Amino acid sequence: SSSLSSQNSNRIAELGSLSWAQFSQYQSSLSGIPIVIIRSQSSFFHDPYGITGSANGGTQLAMLALEQWLAVEMGIRVFSYQKKNTRPPIAAHLLLGYPGSQSFDHLIQNKGDVIAVIETRALLTPISVTKRLYPNAQVIFWAHDYAESYRHMFHELRQSDMIISVSNTQEKLWNKLGFQKNVKTIYNPLDYNIFDQIRKNTTRDPCKLICNSARGQMDWIASFMAELLKYNNCYQMYIVSQKYAGVYHASDQEKEKYHFHVLGNLNHEDLLRELSSSIAFIYPNTFVETFGLMFAEPPGVGTFILTNNRDDSAVSEVMECLGLSDWLLPSFDKNFDEKYWVQQFISFTKNKLNTPHFCPDLAPASVRLKWRNVLNI
Repeated sequence: SSSLSSQNSNRIAELGSLSWAQFSQYQSSLSGIPIVIIRSQSSFFHDPYGITGSANGGTQLAMLALEQWLAVEMGIRVFSYQKKNTRPPIAAHLLLGYPGSQSFDHLIQNKGDVIAVIETRALLTPISVTKRLYPNAQVIFWAHDYAESYRHMFHELRQSDMIISVSNTQEKLWNKLGFQKNVKTIYNPLDYNIFDQIRKNTTRDPCKLICNSARGQMDWIASFMAELLKYNNCYQMYIVSQKYAGVYHASDQEKEKYHFHVLGNLNHEDLLRELSSSIAFIYPNTFVETFGLMFAEPPGVGTFILTNNRDDSAVSEVMECLGLSDWLLPSFDKNFDEKYWVQQFISFTKNKLNTPHFCPDLAPASVRLKWRNVLNI
C-alpha cells in the first residue's frame, strides 16, 4: 500500500485538468486497486483536499480523516460524494485529486473493485440498488446521529452489511431497537499530535472562557456569566458557532452585560487555539450527543470543561475514557442552577489545569485499526 500511496500522491497535480472522458480512460489502468465510496448528505461540504478544510464538528472531521487515511496511506481509491440539500452534489476522486460536479458511478470501470460503500447521514440510493450496482461491496451505514432519528430508515438499514456507531452508548441503543447483529462502535479520531503542538505554542488567559452556541444554551450561558461576574469581573466569554447552526449574534447590550465576544465559525485548528488559550469550556448539556467531540477537545489541550451528565448521551462515556468522570455535574432538564455551576467552576479552577488528558481509544492508530478490520484491508 505504501508504494501505491507514493505513486498516486504524485498523480494529484497531473490529473487536475483532465476532462471527464480522459479521467474515465485513465481509470482503466487502475483495475484491481480497491475502491471505497463514501457518500454523505450534510448541512455543509467539507474539503477532502485540506488538512482541516472548513470542517467544524465530529462528523465532518471524521469523514475527512477516513478519506485521507485510506487514500494517502493505504493507497485505496476513494470516491467522496457529498450532497447538500437540493444543491448539486460534488464528487472527488481523492486518490487522484480529481474533483467534479456529477456522480461518478459511470466512471468506475470495474465495479468489482469497489470493496465498500459507506453511507453517512442519509441513504442517497436504496441499499438494494447499491448492492446490485456493486455486488462485491460491503454496504456500511455510518450512523453519526441519534439511533432513534433513523427510525424511518430501519427497513432499509436492516439490509446493510454493517452499521457503524460512534459510541458504545449508541451501539447499545441500536441493539435495543432490534439491530443486535453487525453493529460496531468506531470512535471519531482526534490527532493528539496537533493538540500537543498547539498547547505548547499558546498562552493561557486566566480570565478567558469559551462556549459553543450551536446547542441553544445561550440563555444559560448568560445567566452563568451574570452570576460569575459578581465573583470576579475579569471573566470574558468567547462564543464559537458551527456552520449548521449559524453564527450567534450577540447584541451590544449582551456584549457589555455578559462580556460576550463572538468568534463565529472556526476551522478545527483555530478552534483548538481558542480552547488552548482559555481557562475553561462551559457547556450546559441537554442535547443527546452521540459521540461528543466537544467534550474530548478541551481536555486534550489542558483546558477545563464544565459540563453535566445526561443518561442517553455519550458524554459520560467520553469523560470516563479521559479519566475525568469526576468533572461531570449532575444531569438537569430545564432548571439550570447558575449559582451551583459558578460554585463548581470556582472550586475546580482553583488548581492549575494545564495537564492534557487524552482518551487512547480516540487516537488515530486505534480508530484506523478498527476500520481496517471492518474493511478487511
